[in-house]
Amino acid sequence: MCVYNDNVNENEWSFACHFTRGGNSDADYSTHLQHEQEVAIRARSARTKLAILIVQDSGVSAPNAMWRRKIAAVTNAPEFKGVCCAIVTNNTLIRGVLTALNWMRMRDYQEALFESTSVAIPWLEMSCGRSLPALRYAAEAWRTDSARKPTLNASW
Repeated sequence: MCVYNDNVNENEWSFACHFTRGGNSDADYSTHLQHEQEVAIRARSARTKLAILIVQDSGVSAPNAMWRRKIAAVTNAPEFKGVCCAIVTNNTLIRGVLTALNWMRMRDYQEALFESTSVAIPWLEMSCGRSLPALRYAAEAWRTDSARKPTLNASW
């Protein structure tokens, strides 16, 4: 089960996504994919690289097979060409599986996996060639909020 929230900033073309424990995973993954696709389409129309940061708190399980197929379909779409995506999770198994899948799957966007936002955000800024202050602000707000909830044990 997870709870999802996101933050889009069209001034810097960043999309910050945060999954925490609780809620309805199917509804949350559906919302995430819908928003991700819409923002990617708008960024592509604006002819700019979209920076995506996806943060998964401890205890949030990986998407099931049905959602992994849907994620693959969205990220294989033409509007994802040129996207830079950083996924942050402290789950080493998830990072390992995604890394292995990325070696086997050709894609038209950049994706990397990280254990913390302190490494992921500079990678996104370097990959996109610009500063991402709104993305940093969103990640810091989530980190601060998660620190107040000791059961979340987020990796920041």
